Amino acid sequence: MTAAPSKTFFSAGQTRSEAEVRDSFFGPLLDAMSEMPGGAATSELTISAGTVTPTNSVHTVDTELDAAADYLTHIATDNHPEGRWLVLSAADAGRVTTAKHGSGGAGQVLLADSADLALSDTGMRLVLLRTGDHWTELGRWWGGAKTALKTWLGLGAADTVEFAQVARNALIIRTKTADGADTSSVIFTGGGAVGTDRGADIQLGGNEEATLAGDARYRAGNVAGAGHKFYTASGVLRFEIGHDGAVHLTAGVETTPVALTDSATVTPDLTSGTVFTWAMGNAARTLGSATLIGAGTWEIYATANAGGSTTLSLHSDYTLVGGEFDGSAGAVNLITLKSDGTTRRVWITKV
Repeated sequence: MTAAPSKTFFSAGQTRSEAEVRDSFFGPLLDAMSEMPGGAATSELTISAGTVTPTNSVHTVDTELDAAADYLTHIATDNHPEGRWLVLSAADAGRVTTAKHGSGGAGQVLLADSADLALSDTGMRLVLLRTGDHWTELGRWWGGAKTALKTWLGLGAADTVEFAQVARNALIIRTKTADGADTSSVIFTGGGAVGTDRGADIQLGGNEEATLAGDARYRAGNVAGAGHKFYTASGVLRFEIGHDGAVHLTAGVETTPVALTDSATVTPDLTSGTVFTWAMGNAARTLGSATLIGAGTWEIYATANAGGSTTLSLHSDYTLVGGEFDGSAGAVNLITLKSDGTTRRVWITKV
């Protein structure tokens, strides 16, 4: 491909003729620009023994001898410098070109999911980057090949796929099963908000908000340096992941209590939940020193044994701020543990 002219072509005190400027500067500059994506009309390449030789950045690809199907195993790099993009599509949907992954050697194509890609629709696009002596996939567009896309996403034939661009650099890939359930994977690289139905995963990149509905799930990405807020469909803040990566629960959050196993000393696993229940035995009991996972609030609903002789002591790591334990038969005590990440403070309230 044409190399762009050097900026030293115009040097201080140097005189250039009109022909030199035309032929040695502007001519090569226009040629180089025309070889960039969008710089010229799309031209067709025909496979020969599994190989094509691109002459610009955007091409359609046809099978050898107009065969019904053919494999594209290698793409010559002669005309493309390191870092150049190449966009390929099918010349005819009736003649399917399949880009082979990892055929080996110079000019091989390395696809993102390490699997072959059949260009079965003329609206499909495969974008490649020349990396060393081979080509690496940058991305793909499926065009009208919905069936192929569903297969790639692991969906059934009756499921539906929807796409939407929201807010700043936030791409939603929405998928629905035949019964209408949303099974989307939603990826945010900028900011935005999305409401999801049951079974959806949400992955956020930085300083985003999301609305959760049904049994939508949060799938953590890299939350370091990010702030994420999660709301109910009615707009109530449920929980927040702060810039420190810690989860901050808010009023009205719903959770399933974790049942603690009774013994002489009970130490709750703070990573397993935020609300616990404890059916206590009819004897002396000790709340063991739980390993902190950061700042937060945890609640233990402790029910004294029906025998009426349950007592409770706290590990020395805890500071009792207020209240006292009621060990009378069937008494329910709310033990609230609050921490700033270092200290452990406890309040006991009879419920």
